[in-house]
Amino acid sequence: MPAFSYGSNLDPLQLRARCPRWDGQGLVARLDGWRWGITKRSLTGAGFAGIVPEADSHCWGVVHHLFPQDLAILDAQEGVGTGCHYEREAVVVSTAAGEQLEVLVYVPVPPARAEGLLATAAYAARIRLGADHWELPGTWRQTLVAALRITV
Repeated sequence: MPAFSYGSNLDPLQLRARCPRWDGQGLVARLDGWRWGITKRSLTGAGFAGIVPEADSHCWGVVHHLFPQDLAILDAQEGVGTGCHYEREAVVVSTAAGEQLEVLVYVPVPPARAEGLLATAAYAARIRLGADHWELPGTWRQTLVAALRITV
């Protein structure tokens, strides 16, 4: 089952801990029509990565193929089904080769969305580490660094 990571699940160590059957592979892809930001409020008030629909925006991330058992673990980690964290949505991403792939992505549920949130330093570091690991486009990494510069 392909899933698109755009936040802390870009960090291969975190994803491996959450998804023990994951093969360590990933494919860099772009999601058009969605804006990335620290837009998901945690229960403690810190911010997590989230995406919101926005026609002229895009988000870079990585497609991982996950076994159903690992996807179930990831659903639990992301709070799917609780109504206060993320929900899964099917979207289409584009690879550098122009291939279109249907993937699952975690989207913050409306009650958890907010603008102006700040990530913790540790959370921001995982996103930056993952973006570097997967060699996401340089301009996107600069966008992430700028967005994650101010942390709590």
